[in-house]
Amino acid sequence: MSVTADNLAPPRIALIGAGLLAAAAFGAALLGRADIGAMRNSQSPTVESRSLVILATGVGSSSVFDAETGALIRATSPGVEDGFVWGAVNGLSYGRKRVGGALDAPYMLVRRADGKLTLTDSVTGQRVLLNSFGTSNVAAFDRLLAHKEAAR
Repeated sequence: MSVTADNLAPPRIALIGAGLLAAAAFGAALLGRADIGAMRNSQSPTVESRSLVILATGVGSSSVFDAETGALIRATSPGVEDGFVWGAVNGLSYGRKRVGGALDAPYMLVRRADGKLTLTDSVTGQRVLLNSFGTSNVAAFDRLLAHKEAAR
């Protein structure tokens, strides 16, 4: 059997299939841009909120201050009940470092009417749904809201 240019051409069905696949991908991209079928994440109303400055003081430990008064609310330690505070902020502070944001800018801790607790970075706008990490970890941030009156 001799090899010719006709023998090396891809089968016609493969070319048609590739064209249909490309058209389907292009169509899906257009639909995605039009927000057809896009998932919406609506938030329930805010019940309670607090602006906090959270500074890492070592691996696993942090100091939490009321952003309005500057009062120390809590000092957390690694392996203790509040260690998750450092973990959550450590992840968010990475985004701050990438954009050159101040590490001592406040975070907004918000409890919603549906019981969800979120921590939002005022520098990057990143938001963490704290309930995703389990009840003991949520409790660490609950304690920061509970100390609200004591800091005034």
